[in-house]
Amino acid sequence: MNFLTIVPARKKSIRFKNKNISKIKNKPLIEYTLNIIKKLKLKNVIVSTDSKLILNISKKKNFNIDYKRPLNLSGSKTSMKDTVLHAVDWFEKKNKIKIDHIILLQPTAPIRKLKSIVKIINFYKKNKLKSLSSVSKLRVNNDCILVKSNKGKFKFLKSKSIFYELDGNIYIISKNFLKKYKNFNVEGKTHFYKTDTKFPIDINYKEEFTMAKLLIESGTITTA
Repeated sequence: MNFLTIVPARKKSIRFKNKNISKIKNKPLIEYTLNIIKKLKLKNVIVSTDSKLILNISKKKNFNIDYKRPLNLSGSKTSMKDTVLHAVDWFEKKNKIKIDHIILLQPTAPIRKLKSIVKIINFYKKNKLKSLSSVSKLRVNNDCILVKSNKGKFKFLKSKSIFYELDGNIYIISKNFLKKYKNFNVEGKTHFYKTDTKFPIDINYKEEFTMAKLLIESGTITTA
């Protein structure tokens, strides 16, 4: 099984400007993901970016960066599927190697446990999966959840179900699965792996970045 690890980090971000290079403890956000990749000792790695600054950060971390994401795949409407498959195709042609599976590690999830990521990757390999996404339990009081009907009325959600959300920690997928279903998550086919991350944060907004910054800088959590 040949794996390619991809770190998607385009220059422009809509909801939170410059999020991939915003600093926590004087380190740009993307560096937290690059650090864990180093500790995982993953061999085939691509940082998919159109940013010279992010390329330079990657080079300083001793990543050999030859790939640069094309402008037509750097817009806000570009799908992750297209971004990833373009990088895979480039890597295969350049290195004359066939990639079977993709590990996606987004810079927006700086709070990862090294042991958990190792465990997840090994679980994927051992069970010969085709698609895996990490999830975390939503910390909500079910009695306080309301749903809005088409008529605009609110009703309490009468359910004792436990809710989970995609936490952005890690996605692993086979290249053929991604090509076939054009999505990282397919209900009934993707294995959703519950992580033990105490404070799962996938940063899309400044408020989430502020929370991650507080947790890391206060020493409440440790990062790789």
